[in-house]
Amino acid sequence: MNLLLAVKRESGFSRSAICTLLLALVLCPMLLAQTDLSTIRGTVTDPTGAVIPGVTITLLNTATSISRTVETNDAGDYEIPLVGPGNYQLTAEAEGFQAFVASDILITSRETRRLAIELALGTVATEVTVSAGAAVIETEGSQIAGGFNNDDFIESPMSYSFFPMRK
Repeated sequence: MNLLLAVKRESGFSRSAICTLLLALVLCPMLLAQTDLSTIRGTVTDPTGAVIPGVTITLLNTATSISRTVETNDAGDYEIPLVGPGNYQLTAEAEGFQAFVASDILITSRETRRLAIELALGTVATEVTVSAGAAVIETEGSQIAGGFNNDDFIESPMSYSFFPMRK
């Protein structure tokens, strides 16, 4: 308490301003948790199942052409956090292996998508393309990725609870 009074005397701040600042500092992490951003992660292996470190992973938003690049760690794992909703293409490249391309990756809000990559032996000029358009069951949580849009809600029995006249 004496510290608050000393701060007021020294700087002219009131107790309410200091309490507001402290409250804001406490609530900031909670506000950051309320986001629509997702994460893509996975492990890169070769045909024998051995992990491959140092693989260049590029995630491209096909609508905006903005890309992000990461490298796999010593355990062959990669993680791309803070991915906004949209349609993406993921490319994995390593020397001595064929390039891996996964297209039509639909990312919705607040999901963790695991994409395991197996690189085939060969040159980078050769590529293996995979279409990832189908809904994928997350292995990182209990949510099924695939989305639930407004039309799905209107056609669901739950909408009758909110809009009883719509039968």
